[in-house]
Amino acid sequence: MDNAAVEILALVLGLAGIFLLILANEIDCWRHDAKDQFSSVGLSVRCRGLWSECVFDNTANMWTCDSPLSFLGDLPVEMVVTRAVVVITCTVCILAIPGLICGMRCTKLISDIQNQKVKLILSSGILFLFGGVSGAVGLLWYGADTLIKYRQEVCI
Repeated sequence: MDNAAVEILALVLGLAGIFLLILANEIDCWRHDAKDQFSSVGLSVRCRGLWSECVFDNTANMWTCDSPLSFLGDLPVEMVVTRAVVVITCTVCILAIPGLICGMRCTKLISDIQNQKVKLILSSGILFLFGGVSGAVGLLWYGADTLIKYRQEVCI
């Protein structure tokens, strides 16, 4: 493959990763049908996401979502850490995009004096790698915690 094709592929994969991370943030139903001790069986469906909690009322046929007043207070540690990691990951990956675009050999945004473009591409790649690994660890930790809590609720 040509160098320009590899650089464009890296840019497309980076943008796709950021899009999927933002999509994972926006999904409200990570914990679907969590048991609610205050509701009757079959009258409501409860969904918990990373940022909000929603309840679907079968009798009224409508969703009601609650967002907490504080995004970091009075929550389990795994949720607070996952939220912080996801925000940091999004920020780091978004900051890596301009460096990646400026460092591409097919762009003429900066001159290539003393291999500046190579250094810029390497630093952007390191930022993307850090963002990808930390985002994956945070989201997988929350997903594993969701699975463990679901299995505990089913056994009760």
